[in-house]
Amino acid sequence: MKRQYLTQWLLLGTVLTALGGFITFHVSWREHLFALGGLFALLAVASVLVLAESQRRRTCVATRMSAADEALRKRNVDLERFFSVSLDLLCIADVHGRFIQLNPEWEKVLGYPLSELEGRPYLDFVHPEDVDRTLAAGARLAAQQDLLFFENRLHSRDGSYRWIEWRSKPQGGIIYAAARDVTERKRIEEALVQAKETAETASKAKSAFLANMSHEIRTPLNAVIGLTQLCLETQLESRQRDYLQKVLRSSGMLLNILNDILDYSKIEAGRLVLEQRVFALNEVLDQLSALIEASIKEKGLTLSLQVEPDVPRSLVGDSLRLEQALANLLGNAVKFTERGGVELHVSLEGRDAHQVRLRFAVKDTGIGIKPEERERLFSIFTQADASTTRKFGGTGLGLAISKLLAEMMNGDLDFESVPGQGSTFVLTAILQPAPETEPDQPIASFSAANPPDISSVTDDSGEPDAATALEILERMIRLVESGDLVEEVMLKRLSQALAGKEQVLLDEARHCLEHFDYESASAVLQAMRTAVSSQPQQGA
Repeated sequence: MKRQYLTQWLLLGTVLTALGGFITFHVSWREHLFALGGLFALLAVASVLVLAESQRRRTCVATRMSAADEALRKRNVDLERFFSVSLDLLCIADVHGRFIQLNPEWEKVLGYPLSELEGRPYLDFVHPEDVDRTLAAGARLAAQQDLLFFENRLHSRDGSYRWIEWRSKPQGGIIYAAARDVTERKRIEEALVQAKETAETASKAKSAFLANMSHEIRTPLNAVIGLTQLCLETQLESRQRDYLQKVLRSSGMLLNILNDILDYSKIEAGRLVLEQRVFALNEVLDQLSALIEASIKEKGLTLSLQVEPDVPRSLVGDSLRLEQALANLLGNAVKFTERGGVELHVSLEGRDAHQVRLRFAVKDTGIGIKPEERERLFSIFTQADASTTRKFGGTGLGLAISKLLAEMMNGDLDFESVPGQGSTFVLTAILQPAPETEPDQPIASFSAANPPDISSVTDDSGEPDAATALEILERMIRLVESGDLVEEVMLKRLSQALAGKEQVLLDEARHCLEHFDYESASAVLQAMRTAVSSQPQQGA
């Protein structure tokens, strides 16, 4: 602005100088005097004009500065009002952890007047358990790092602690922060967690009760099944045999329902532990074939069992649980198939130096499953169509149990289906391959519905083969443990194997079975097998 004034004065001086020179050369001295007076008058008028313009400019500048000051004052008032009335907890502190300025909301939350908060270190109010985390957060801010969603507890005047959630940003030696009181949210979260834990505890208690009561629930029914099986081995009239066979069949159906419920409860309660024992895959397949053979023949279906050549035949895992999962799938396939057949295809999906991943595909030509039923098919007490429950029976637990067992074997269970054409259920399981050994004499397949006659087990010379019989009995213990076979049948077969001798061992095995100590019962039989196997060597 000073440069503009200087330019104006220079222009005016130039004009006057030129005018004076003109007058000097063209007018007389009187006229010069008159011109000089006019010059001064012109100079005075020009000065007035310049001063007026300068005043106008000053007034304009002053008005602008006044407007800017007013805008700044208004902005400061708005900022101060926002700082004062904000519902958030606004805070200005230094990097040394001392409150500089706080908004009034702090008084409402903590109960302290601002005069008792400002100027004090915020660590004076931090819960002792949160001090270390707060110091670490302060170190981040001192290093000029933003801090988002940090939570700690601050002491309030009434003695309680309030949960505060912080968002802080450092600027040099000053920290600007906005915080919120999230105490109520924390209480709701804790209440939800507590409610969830309570519900889970109640569910586990229910499942644990059912799992603990499994033997007590099965015992009366097992007695009916076992004694019926023993009666069927005696001389009976045709009508009596027909009645007992119907009792046995109905009891078996009821036992299957109980087993499904109790097995699911045991899995849910975390009480089911998979065994790791060497087993032959062919034996599992033989057991499955024997299990569904009667149903296959009754419905006029075909059964195909295929195993790829690269699948290991000797494996380490829980053969009973694998058999249970596959039996559920095969049972469903037979149940929902009226024409055609059922196929079980076993293939190798992958392997490494320590384990193999096997794929068991159960395919049928049954009624199929609608796409909309897919999501809830593996839910408990569910079948693809509610109407099938009445037509085909069942609890709807089989697939849920099979899926849980597959997951326990580090695999999965899935399916593909076309309504009206059939379904393919694929169960995968990770097992360990066992060293291939020279196969022993094969042991005949049997099931709980068809326990073997131990007296018919003989060696190559036609003599009773006690060692093989005891091995079969050891497998039968697993059927007793799973509730599929009553102990009376097991003990009768054991007495047959001992040919009326070794009453002490027989009593010991009975004691173990009556107290559900299946491991000890198995150990007794293993000891018997060792003793029997060593007898020929001693005789030599």
